[in-house]
Amino acid sequence: MWRFQTRPPRLPHGQLCIRRLHVHSTLSATSTPVLADRPYFKWYACGPTVYADAHVGHGRTYVALDMLRRLTEHLTATPVVFQMGITDVDDKIIAAAAAAKKDPASFARKYEARFMVDMGALGVRPPSLCTRVTDHIPQIISYIDTIIRHGLAYAAADGVYFDVAAMGSRYGKLRPSAHHGELAPPDSADGLVSQTYEHAKRDRRDFALWKLSAPSSSTDRTAEWDSPWGRGRPGWHIECSAMTHAALGQHLDFHAGGVDLAFPHHCNEIAQAEAHAGTCAAVGQLAEPWVRHWLHTGHVHIDGRKMSKSLKNFITVRAMLMDLCHPTSAAPQRLAAAGMAEVDADISALPAAQLQDAADAFRYLVATHHYRADFTYSEGRVRHAQQQVRHKADLLLRSLPRAMEGLPAAFHATAAPSDSVAASWSADDWAIYEAFAEGFHRARSDGPNSLSTSAPPSPAGGAVDSALRSDFDIPAALKRVGELERLLETYITGRSPSATDATAHAQREVMVACGLPLARFYDTLGFTFGRRALRVLQGYESGSAVSKTGEGSVEELADASCSALLAAQPVARAFADFRATVRSTLRELLVKNKTDSVAGRTERQEALVAALRCCDEARDSTFPQLGWTLRDGADGKPILAPKVQE
Repeated sequence: MWRFQTRPPRLPHGQLCIRRLHVHSTLSATSTPVLADRPYFKWYACGPTVYADAHVGHGRTYVALDMLRRLTEHLTATPVVFQMGITDVDDKIIAAAAAAKKDPASFARKYEARFMVDMGALGVRPPSLCTRVTDHIPQIISYIDTIIRHGLAYAAADGVYFDVAAMGSRYGKLRPSAHHGELAPPDSADGLVSQTYEHAKRDRRDFALWKLSAPSSSTDRTAEWDSPWGRGRPGWHIECSAMTHAALGQHLDFHAGGVDLAFPHHCNEIAQAEAHAGTCAAVGQLAEPWVRHWLHTGHVHIDGRKMSKSLKNFITVRAMLMDLCHPTSAAPQRLAAAGMAEVDADISALPAAQLQDAADAFRYLVATHHYRADFTYSEGRVRHAQQQVRHKADLLLRSLPRAMEGLPAAFHATAAPSDSVAASWSADDWAIYEAFAEGFHRARSDGPNSLSTSAPPSPAGGAVDSALRSDFDIPAALKRVGELERLLETYITGRSPSATDATAHAQREVMVACGLPLARFYDTLGFTFGRRALRVLQGYESGSAVSKTGEGSVEELADASCSALLAAQPVARAFADFRATVRSTLRELLVKNKTDSVAGRTERQEALVAALRCCDEARDSTFPQLGWTLRDGADGKPILAPKVQE
């Protein structure tokens, strides 16, 4: 919880979860407690199929999950290992790559990199693990083979299918009520049902685990792999089950995604996981469910209609950010609404302050919707959110610091009044202090005597903490925080300009004590202005306000503290891929080094040249595409700078 006191005594670990976090699990349709009984939580989220730019629907899902991930760590004091699966081979990717005259692998890498840039621009923390389907083909084949050996899958003329009938009543745990008692619709979304071999399936509900390549198919052969059943590629549903098992083991704490994935995708994932574990109806029940908590974000609507690429009413993340940063330019949203899937926008070249402001605006719009509720996007709504965010940032980064700048700077501020200072507090000071204490720190006020720094925080928490522990009710928390912000604004404007030193000290105490939990709240939710405000107010808390350092205004220093480049994540990804390529090349060189023949020396020379070409390609192509300039210094050290600085 957001401790109202500056330095409360550290609670024993067992007391941190007296008030547990409760979440609504889609599987049980009930609120279930999150048990912090492990050293870390294992969380998997279905990632994108990378054949086009990310749209607002992706943005809503991953920004919402980012806030849930941050809150889970904060409210349970337990770290989260967050895995995201990337579908980098399927029919859509192959078709789009063919239309662009590109090979599927490089085509998918391009849009994976663009996706990561877009999510970084929105302030989404990178996943702890990012797993690609093409990197896990052996694990997927092994996973399928285990399901076959357990009698719950079979080989057919066009591939391998999951045997739904063999699983019996244990199949269909995430089917919506509309599907109960009916056959599941054919799994044709990604081409898993072959028109030629439809008769090979035993049941309409059966879905493909492995898709064999048709002998006469003109499909790119680079998107195929050998398997015990023939050359082909994985089905869609098997990817996530196999990759989570390979990376995180037999069980997960959280599995998340959009509600559109609940059925049939997540429903089939459960069936696969239980079949792989050998826990079908004939064998017995799982001692522990595969996933403890299933979380699903609601549908996305644009201007009152459900967002759909077929309706061509989707908006790309890049188009939205560009329009928020340049409101007077031709709105790229209208281009996307007219059917333009990709906007050629270099968002990394945008000024950092503008991009952060735009990202905070979209994050705030997402935060005003409960994550399970349908999300409505419109240009007017996101503009209104932008104005609200700017107002909140102005309160914490300008109004509050400016109000404290005129007060004695030598006073060492604390978030709870000492006995020697409390006597100078006015009724207004106590009133706002009590309101913030009740909002952030404890369920109800027990009077001024309960505010001493020696008193431990109440396990019951405050209104904000209670809302967040009730299935991440961020909208309810924002409502209470908004009420507290209005109280603080009234307090700031109502201060007496001719206060005595004792009164000024008290006012400074109150403003620091009220501003800090606000800044921590927004920082925890991932707002960049919250992180900036926290740094500024912590300076006043320690008695060394940044505005007194002589290094610039509060606003300038706050902006400078957030100068971390938004492209850091894609650059790290580019370096990782680059390193893997160079490492592979050099390993080949080591093998060839065993020969001393002239031919062997020639081969080594060719390998070295290939490695250097990889270096040049990264410098001349990859880094510029990500918005960076890389130069080789005279001493051999790299010189890396944002492209915008040139």
